[in-house]
Amino acid sequence: MSVPMSALLALSLLLACGSHPTDSLRWREHWELLVIARDGSLVDANLSVSNTGLLRAQGHLRAARWSEGEAPIRYGRDVAPIEVSVDPERQNMRLGWDGLRLGEDPMAPETWTYRARDTESSLLVHLRPEAGAAPLAVDTDERGAWRVEATVPAGTVNGWVSSGPRGGLVEGWGVLLHRGGDGQPEGTRTTALVMGPELSIGLDHQGQTQLSWARIEGQTLATGPASFERPRPAQLLLRFPDGPEVEIRLQGKVGGRTLLSEHLTLPEQRLLALVGAWQERRTRRGWAKVRWQGRELVASAMVVTESLTDWKGTEWKSQDEPLIETDP
Repeated sequence: MSVPMSALLALSLLLACGSHPTDSLRWREHWELLVIARDGSLVDANLSVSNTGLLRAQGHLRAARWSEGEAPIRYGRDVAPIEVSVDPERQNMRLGWDGLRLGEDPMAPETWTYRARDTESSLLVHLRPEAGAAPLAVDTDERGAWRVEATVPAGTVNGWVSSGPRGGLVEGWGVLLHRGGDGQPEGTRTTALVMGPELSIGLDHQGQTQLSWARIEGQTLATGPASFERPRPAQLLLRFPDGPEVEIRLQGKVGGRTLLSEHLTLPEQRLLALVGAWQERRTRRGWAKVRWQGRELVASAMVVTESLTDWKGTEWKSQDEPLIETDP
């Protein structure tokens, strides 16, 4: 698609407003707490700080809980730069009265806590890392510096998510991911997670950047570079040359979608659409078969994708209808 020079200039001016110690106008950081609960519900809680938009170093929180048989619970808040605080160690990220913090409870110094609340919704989720589950990361220079990290690749979750009469206790398993820099990874981002008692397998892939891990029964496995394919719309196959083979089947009853830049003003949204950068995020539940050392294990799965989509102005916002076709 041909992009008018005036549109590119306008986009540059919009991105250049404000001030922040980070030099690049493309810099952003993103934290994601992804949860599969014992009751089959999903929690996708994330926060980001970036230099895009009319003001640099703005903060954005988005959280959602999806469960079968109950309307979704969503939370969204955008925070001015003066209310954003991120410590150098990336262990305390405050966006107004919300945020993500390590060791909020002095009695649990290794536990991460995500808080988000307003007059209608409240989220309080604690993630305790599994013993021996060390962080892992990958750095690339794909059109700039870019880092993807599994800060907590395996952990247990407890907390509370509610909105009016909906929601309640959340117990299950989760991971904490962090990504950031001024790089521009290309293509669809796919994050596939398999979690349950004594089991945590993950793959985060976009462009030339891939991070993978596997823990089974308290043992960290050497996975090696993983490959994945999608033979059917609701099926993913993950193969680790030095680790397990995973088949994930998705279903459309639990999950939803979010427009990644719906917080921007209408002119900013138009410009993103012109340069082909309008994206949506989809979160879906499924189940997985894991083959390892002659055994077959079954566990819950969660898949997050971020990809380009058409911009439809203000007529389309985050939706929760079924997301996938049914396999024949």
